Amino acid sequence: MLLMKKRLKTMKFIYEISTFICVCISVLISKTKCDDVLVFTDNDFNENIKKQHVVLVKFFSPGCGHCKALAPEFEKAASILRFNNPPVALAEVDCTSTGQTTCNKFGVKGYPSLKVFSDGELLYAYDGPRDADGIVAYMKMKLSPGSQELKTLEQFDSCLEDIDNVVIGFFENHDSELYKSFRRLADTQKQHYRFAYTFSNRIMTKYGYRNDVVLFRSKKLQTKQEQSQLRYDGKPTLYEMRSWLTASYHGLVGYRTHSNREQFEAPFIVAYCDVEFSGKPTDTRYWRNRVMAVARKYAKGPRRITFAISDASEFRQELLDFDLDPSAEKPLVAARDDSQRRYAMRTDFSIEALEKFVEDLLDGSMKPYIKSDPLPLNDDGLVKVVVRTNFDEIVNDPTKDVLLELYASWCQVCKHVAEKLEEVAEKLKNETGIVFARMDVTTNDLPRPYYIKGYPSLYFATKNSKSSPKLYQGGFTVRDFLQFVAAESSDPLNGYDRKGQKLQKQYETPEKTEL
Repeated sequence: MLLMKKRLKTMKFIYEISTFICVCISVLISKTKCDDVLVFTDNDFNENIKKQHVVLVKFFSPGCGHCKALAPEFEKAASILRFNNPPVALAEVDCTSTGQTTCNKFGVKGYPSLKVFSDGELLYAYDGPRDADGIVAYMKMKLSPGSQELKTLEQFDSCLEDIDNVVIGFFENHDSELYKSFRRLADTQKQHYRFAYTFSNRIMTKYGYRNDVVLFRSKKLQTKQEQSQLRYDGKPTLYEMRSWLTASYHGLVGYRTHSNREQFEAPFIVAYCDVEFSGKPTDTRYWRNRVMAVARKYAKGPRRITFAISDASEFRQELLDFDLDPSAEKPLVAARDDSQRRYAMRTDFSIEALEKFVEDLLDGSMKPYIKSDPLPLNDDGLVKVVVRTNFDEIVNDPTKDVLLELYASWCQVCKHVAEKLEEVAEKLKNETGIVFARMDVTTNDLPRPYYIKGYPSLYFATKNSKSSPKLYQGGFTVRDFLQFVAAESSDPLNGYDRKGQKLQKQYETPEKTEL
């Protein structure tokens, strides 16, 4: 009996020790994960940022719903990328407390904002995925070589066979400022453009370039209407080389695809046709040359417009969004102006018809095509349904403050937010100066200055700020929305103070705000 008691005592001791060890390991692991994300403040940012060869910095607000969703993914990515070769550091700056000055310095306007730094210098704003795997893949891609070295004429000729244009540097050594700027240009722009370089005397002798940077147009895109090789003749600085590249890369009429469409700045005009570059692309070249005949007249000056061709089957949905038939035999033409308003050419394609379309676009005589859901038959709910055709009536009503949710029908978080907005609207239903509204941006054009920061994106347009609505950065609870509206409304609410506390009438029991 005594022996059994001793054994039980020993087993209990072992169990307690094991539990203690497990807790310690769990805490240690948790601590290690958190420590993988560096914390920078105003006091040490300049010093710490220079210690990292490459660092992805997250500028955030603790109360921001999108920031909370990103946090665990950011930590997972940090734990992986710290072991990358070369390692990538992930850091964060709290823009509401210890990092306000730093956030202002780098122009942070929304949360979370991610920016990539190298050796203490800002390279670019991060525009990649927001999940751990996506962040890791994106940063690894960014660290891969920005350009390939061409050592033989065979390699050089093969490089020119690709459908994309390529920027090639011809250098005698590694010491010139032009070479250093070229490599930096390639490293920062490799996601968008192709780069290569050579030290081969044989290649330089054949092509007649030495210590030069040259844009080579793809053989499949070359025409007699523009130079097939364009030599850079500016200063050897990253800024000037990048400006030259952006303005010159696609030429008079670029080949626009899903992967490069963001490079075509508005105002732009696109001709959609059956694009075929394998074999003998006779039809493609025929139609592109006709677009180019018009594009040459608008290549420079205040009436400059960007022109492109796109494959009609690849952009089938885009054509349908313009109410154009993707199966048409002749090219279809559509455009966007500086305000991202959309226009479609409704006549058969010809050089004359295209030129008239361009002139009508420039002089403002053409009505834009507006994509909008039908007006709701019954909109008596507490949260108004906004479509493009009633946007101005509801959102831009100068007598109302409007909290607007921009959502996508497939977004589950959006549905959760919609439920919370209904609850807030119920609490504030007697506040005649406040309107709550929602708009599906997948089926309605979104006017400027609104833009999608992520799903959902919420804006508060007060009576006097319709041209500059405030992007909502808070949490997604009833209390969060109530406190925000109470603090930001043009006029004080009748039933709540500026902190979102209900104003108590005599003998009234305080209200409990639901989460």
